[in-house]
Amino acid sequence: MKRKLILGLTLITASMITLSSCSIIKKIDTDDSKNKKITFGMYPQTKITNDSVIEELNSLAGNLPLSTDTYNWTAYNYYMDGAITNYMYYQDIDYDNDGDYDYRGVYFEKYRPSYFDLDYYIFYEYSSMYTNNSCQYNNGYSKETIYWFSFDPIEWDVLKEENGKSLILANLIVDSQEYYPSNSEVEFSHNGGTGYANNYELSAIRKFINNDFYNNAFNNLEKEKIETTLVDNSLSSNEAGLNKYACDDTQDKVFLLSYKEFNDYYKFKFQLEGTLSKNGTDYAKCQGLWVDDWGRSNWWLRSPYHYSYEDTSRAYFVDTIEVNGNIENRDFGYRSYVGVCPACWVKL
Repeated sequence: MKRKLILGLTLITASMITLSSCSIIKKIDTDDSKNKKITFGMYPQTKITNDSVIEELNSLAGNLPLSTDTYNWTAYNYYMDGAITNYMYYQDIDYDNDGDYDYRGVYFEKYRPSYFDLDYYIFYEYSSMYTNNSCQYNNGYSKETIYWFSFDPIEWDVLKEENGKSLILANLIVDSQEYYPSNSEVEFSHNGGTGYANNYELSAIRKFINNDFYNNAFNNLEKEKIETTLVDNSLSSNEAGLNKYACDDTQDKVFLLSYKEFNDYYKFKFQLEGTLSKNGTDYAKCQGLWVDDWGRSNWWLRSPYHYSYEDTSRAYFVDTIEVNGNIENRDFGYRSYVGVCPACWVKL
């Protein structure tokens, strides 16, 4: 199945560039042969700024969504006031009718809470981090406006190669999601099992990357290249001798790096380059990604954080406090402003 690539504001027709079964994974030439990069899959990333393109896409999108009728739009089903609420919508457009989406439109009537529940973030409304109660506002997005993003090739860093397959990690933060939309400090029933809010097996973020992201980013040919991985969620993956939040291993196509995998494959490989901190795509910023003054953002790991003196719903993330990145931080899983950097094993 062919896909049209969109570079900047230039539309490149499918007759010029196509992805066939022999060119699904494309290598990127770099100055350092040790730091291999590839492009694989497509995801909404770059904000469209050309007025004529925006006008045409707005016309193709049709009526704006209403609470009584969403028309051609789909609700994100994000949380507001502790419940799933229709206030953010998206619509994908196949501009050249080739069977693949080229643009995603995003429209929201209200800003997405930086916490899943207003009760937990309204206290910070005067903080610069939560100006106007949302990172979306800080990132330059206005309510009741349609924003368009092009489906661009996803760039990945190759972290490890073995037995004809590669472990790859998204080079940019592609989205912004909560780990799980609950601050519960006790076990509860969710996503087909019983566990804590930072139980990766039952987490909302695992469900998101293996459903929403996986199905939007890859076509059928590309999915055949992705290995089903036995994801290690044991104590050793957390590099801890004690962690009551450790969960069963999972079988996944896409996953987040663990604490150990970050140290072994990412930090070890990139720390000397000073590149542990990551930037987010325009689309991730539109979803509410927090961005510091240097353009960097935090991104989730899958490992739960255990503190011996209290119960907690926290999980580890890679922080931006230090130039080289700092893993020694954790955040409550119900915060939606932390970025998503998916990883997977692909067959070469």
